[in-house]
Amino acid sequence: AAGARGRMMSAFLLSVTMQASLTASWQPVPADDAWQRTARTSSPPRSGPTASADQAGNVWLFGGYAEPEGKPRHVVNDLLRYDGGSGWQQLQEPIDVTLKGGRVRDNRPGPRLATASCVVGDEMLVFGGWDPQTPGTGGVILDDVWSLSLTKQTW
Repeated sequence: AAGARGRMMSAFLLSVTMQASLTASWQPVPADDAWQRTARTSSPPRSGPTASADQAGNVWLFGGYAEPEGKPRHVVNDLLRYDGGSGWQQLQEPIDVTLKGGRVRDNRPGPRLATASCVVGDEMLVFGGWDPQTPGTGGVILDDVWSLSLTKQTW
């Protein structure tokens, strides 16, 4: 995710996956200066989440592949916020939203990656994405839209 305010530019490199995951976040610097590395984005590293910045400069990160070292990656539906002062804070833990019989709870989006998002006012909108489901099935492309209240942190 990237955002610009005046001559300041913020960008967050969420993950690059080749042989291993690299995870870093980058501190906002004047547009004509060099990048400066700051703290890790999250634990475990991840790829494919969506991130959006609000008017206060917070970055909200949702979902993606969690890639714990030495373990298989898995798709999550957690929520993190980066505020610059205290760094990354996990606000919602990943949960399984599937109930018995294959029904899905309707109070929170399911695990996904490759999702689009934006912040409008005090809401973060999350659009679709991909749920890989069972390995080898090809998964499913999602066409839903979710709204997160940034003040209440509820879907």
